[in-house]
Amino acid sequence: ARAMTFKNAAANLNHGGGKSVIVGDPQMPGKKKEKLFRAFARAIRDIQDYVPGPDMGTNEICMAWVKDEIGRAVGLPEAIGGIPLDEIGATGLGLAAAIDVAKDYCDMDLKGATIAVQGFGSVGKHTARFLKEKGAVLVGVCDLKGTVSDPDGLYRDRLLALHNEGRSVIEYGKKIADKDAIIDVACDIWVPAARPDVITTDNLARLKTRMLPQGA
Repeated sequence: ARAMTFKNAAANLNHGGGKSVIVGDPQMPGKKKEKLFRAFARAIRDIQDYVPGPDMGTNEICMAWVKDEIGRAVGLPEAIGGIPLDEIGATGLGLAAAIDVAKDYCDMDLKGATIAVQGFGSVGKHTARFLKEKGAVLVGVCDLKGTVSDPDGLYRDRLLALHNEGRSVIEYGKKIADKDAIIDVACDIWVPAARPDVITTDNLARLKTRMLPQGA
């Protein structure tokens, strides 16, 4: 919340940075998730200055439920007048743009550069897409079930199909290991795009990369 407040202030945006945490499985059945989010919306109904938006484990549909309950939310589906940030991959686009600038400081060409992405959700899958459009090669990715890697490159569309079907990236095949093994995948660009604070003084030495752009 503090970081989001500072970021909005630096960009001269009239937003705060409030955050909430709902305890539950992000992969729970849709009906159960809808019930939970509608209950959350009712709980914050009277906090008029708090306008919820999507973050980890949520999406535009969740915000539509909130909007339906209390009349305020951002990050809504396009069908009800919102800008579908997760669908268009706004965070991944911004991260890819930052990487494009940073490459000049690393004497790197994105064409042929190898990337590994920790997390293949709304940030990771789009970051991989935008970097692929710039010629980069995805060589490693992980989700909660494990890591899949191939130094010759992974097909993002095949990984995306698995993700959209609610299946794990490890079903892709190739070299499979536990989820933390993504740290050991050698690459030019290593992208944390899941939870924060995954790289620490305890595991920093395991990284084999030239760039560490923060997507988480």
